[in-house]
Amino acid sequence: PPEFVRARIDDSLEEHLRWVEAELDEAEFALQRAGLVANLAQAPKNLGEEFGRFWEEIVKQRYDFGRRDRKRSALESATLPELRAFVREHVRTASRLYVEVRSIAPWAGRQPPD
Repeated sequence: PPEFVRARIDDSLEEHLRWVEAELDEAEFALQRAGLVANLAQAPKNLGEEFGRFWEEIVKQRYDFGRRDRKRSALESATLPELRAFVREHVRTASRLYVEVRSIAPWAGRQPPD
């Protein structure tokens, strides 16, 4: 039932947000941030990958070809207190949208888990 799925989504989100707000320490934050920065700093491995990065900007109609570098710079200067403030001020207060997809196929008597 939809209420069950919504409750599971909310529980999972709450668990992860609580972890960021209370349990994530500086060392783990720095490690994860360094990994993201390294991924964003990687040069394209071939012409196809480079083309794909630029094409994504065109397809999404953003035309912001410096986005990746600015994202990397922002991540390099990000701090754990800033992340926690963002979670508290923006993520927790954001509206939630639930999309329910219903099958038109026969249900065949299956029951959702408890």
